[in-house]
Amino acid sequence: MKLNSNITFREVDDEIIILNLENDQYYSLNKSGTQIFKKIVVEKGNIQEFARSVAAENNVPYTAVLQDAADLIAELKKEKIVLSDDSEV
Repeated sequence: MKLNSNITFREVDDEIIILNLENDQYYSLNKSGTQIFKKIVVEKGNIQEFARSVAAENNVPYTAVLQDAADLIAELKKEKIVLSDDSEV
């Protein structure tokens, strides 16, 4: 997965603000969404490893963290913020 070339983002406090330069829409991710975005999108981390780490650190169920991360990634793909590695912009 890769960031769409029409997207720019900036971290402000504990949130990430995302701007789609093509349609001028912007999105805001809360602290949890920011963690997911940074680890999986920016750092190209593995979603399962991310979920295991967060679950262990916060004493929460792995499946819940994995589902939340998967849901956010699906929404980012739907909004074309992130693309599959083989997608063209």
